[in-house]
Formats: sequence, structure tokens, C-alpha cells
Amino acid sequence: MHAADPDLDFSFSAVREVIQDGMEPPWWSRARMAPEHPVYGAIPPGFVIRRDVFVALGGFDERLRTGEDADLLARARASRFRERMLDEVLGEALLHGANLSMDRVRVGQDLLVALHAARTRIRDHAGRDEESER
Repeated sequence: MHAADPDLDFSFSAVREVIQDGMEPPWWSRARMAPEHPVYGAIPPGFVIRRDVFVALGGFDERLRTGEDADLLARARASRFRERMLDEVLGEALLHGANLSMDRVRVGQDLLVALHAARTRIRDHAGRDEESER
């Protein structure tokens, strides 16, 4: 797909979530998240991004132990870069109690770091827009 469309910057495919027997799907599971959510589908097996776009976005936030993929996707989707989502399932993710993203305390801490960084980027961008209008 990327070879056929050189202007495409990143894409992601549907990923089938295999949920361990007896486990409730987590809040961030595709099964529970609305498609319009900014990180819907942010499961690494299905995410493909051009290297120059990855670098331009600042790569993964190394302060995050969980959610670094969702953070990168949210930054990509808020950018000028072109995306495409495939409905075709091209990967599989096993969700079980030992996944790092099941640690609610750590996920909460990392979410605050990512949200603060996003707020700072938005504020800085708005400040640059105001300066350019003068």
C-alpha cells in the first residue's frame, strides 16, 4: 500500500484482539472504544509509519512505559501527515492479565505525562500561530 501511494505517511490495519478467557476487555480495547476516538486501532502489530514521519513526530516518548504507541498515533493523527486505516485484519494481539497496559496505576501515570505533553504542544503551536498573525 505504501509503495503504491508514496504520499501516504502512515497506516494501520485492523488487529484481532484475542482476550484471555474470563477477562473483561480493557477500556482501551477496540471492542470498547468508539471508532472516532483519536487512538482507535492503536495496536502496534497493525501500525506502519514512514521513518521520516516517525522522526518528524519525535518518535516514541521514552518517558512512557505504556501507551507510547497510542501517544505516537495521536500525535500523527493531529499532524499534517496523511493516513489510511485498513479494515482488513492483518495482525493479532493477545490481551491477558500480564500485559503492561493492564497496570492501571502505570497507565494512569503515563496518560498524565502524554496529556501534559499534548497540552504543551497545542499551547506552543497556538502561540506560534498568534505570532505569525501579527
